[in-house]
Amino acid sequence: MAKYEIAQLIRDMVGTKRRRSNLFHYSTTAYSANETGFFLLVEEYRKTGSKGQATFLRDTYIKGDTVAGLEKVTGQINLNRRDATTELIDRISDQVNGVGLSMKDKIRDNGLLKAIELKMGNTAVDTTLFDAAQEEAAGNIYRSLENYSFQLDKKYQPKPDCQAQVTKFRQKLILLKFDIFALGMW
Repeated sequence: MAKYEIAQLIRDMVGTKRRRSNLFHYSTTAYSANETGFFLLVEEYRKTGSKGQATFLRDTYIKGDTVAGLEKVTGQINLNRRDATTELIDRISDQVNGVGLSMKDKIRDNGLLKAIELKMGNTAVDTTLFDAAQEEAAGNIYRSLENYSFQLDKKYQPKPDCQAQVTKFRQKLILLKFDIFALGMW
């Protein structure tokens, strides 16, 4: 099965808040909370294209800059190729760093014509920026689900050593303006 098909399969699996919650909580027991969290957060990020959310996804899941106290529920996702990771980080950084600059900064960084083009066009962060990484995360989630007996509609509790971090993670996501209730992760 192709990566994009696996990603779509997982999207279809987690069409409700309860199922998203079940998958995330289950993933804490299978030690794949970082992959599942990333997958679900990218789905939510697509709704806003927020610079802060894109920066968090890049730093926490692509670069692997773990947030202190959230080591069990966040962390670098497993991407197949390191050179692709570097390329992805550069592409995301270019997009994120270009948003919110003054016209003077845009001219300095891009030249006059490109700055005018940026000013006239949509300068929001591209909401499809994380698609390739999300597809790889979906493949990892799918392999994890194949190895264990996950049931979509069974209610799961987070692993006890992750419970406190899940609560702290929720607070972090609220600050980043993720809709945690739509995510259904808590």
